[in-house]
Amino acid sequence: MRRWIEQGLPRRLAGEPALQRVEVLPGSCVVKSGEAGTLRVTAVYTDGSQRDVTGRTIFQSSDSPIAAIDAAAVFRPVPWLAKQR
Repeated sequence: MRRWIEQGLPRRLAGEPALQRVEVLPGSCVVKSGEAGTLRVTAVYTDGSQRDVTGRTIFQSSDSPIAAIDAAAVFRPVPWLAKQR
């Protein structure tokens, strides 16, 4: 711990793969009234390794009057919209 502090509290180890990109699947989809879908978030690193980071992701709808998403990455149309269709 002391050495880590003396090194300036680096967040990564030397030579450790860096995050290259984050993939969210499905990229797009259509969810009908009464249906739901689930997102999956994958971190891809410079060494080619991948890690499912869905459980470490915070989700928020960009159009909350139309669609909702919960902490488990399950998305669905909002209930009032489903009743009108």
